[in-house]
Amino acid sequence: MLEPYGVGDIELGSYKIGVATADLSFKSGTIKGISNVLIPVKDAALTDGGIGTTLRFGRLPGDGKVPPPPLALSGTVVVSFPDTRGSAAGDDDTIQGDLTVTIDQPSASTGLSFTGRDADELTIGMDSLTLALATQDLQVTIHLKEPSPLEKVIQQVLNKDAIKQKIINGVQEAADAHRADIAKELTDNARAVIHTKLEG
Repeated sequence: MLEPYGVGDIELGSYKIGVATADLSFKSGTIKGISNVLIPVKDAALTDGGIGTTLRFGRLPGDGKVPPPPLALSGTVVVSFPDTRGSAAGDDDTIQGDLTVTIDQPSASTGLSFTGRDADELTIGMDSLTLALATQDLQVTIHLKEPSPLEKVIQQVLNKDAIKQKIINGVQEAADAHRADIAKELTDNARAVIHTKLEG
């Protein structure tokens, strides 16, 4: 399924949290809002292998009552203090919380190829998928599972450009690893739409 789309775990590195150094990781990340995408005709061009186009997320207009969903990445942040049991982290050396990354109208360029003799055999290939994201387009918020005075500090650290870039890199790696799955989902959806149109 493309909605929500799993990106797995992303290691974020080691950073100073309060008076101690902590290892940060992002677990079980999923992206929602992929269905809110426009593919402008002006951004599409024929290539030797098929079509090159730009996917523009978060651009569909709302119905006046409910706004379209933004592209958002959510999961669990784990903050581990490997050498500080009983200090800044309290009695436990690990802090966990819910993490949400909202992404302001991102884009992705993709190369699509098409094979098959008819609608039943239509197969869409995704030859490339490159995210066009900048760190300033990401806003990270957290909500710790247990109240802690470190919550504000952790959120400030998670909004550093270096961590945002690791999140972008992790999402890109997940997209690269699952291009075939995404292409299959596009193929299944395209076949279903074609059959519905033909039957209607």
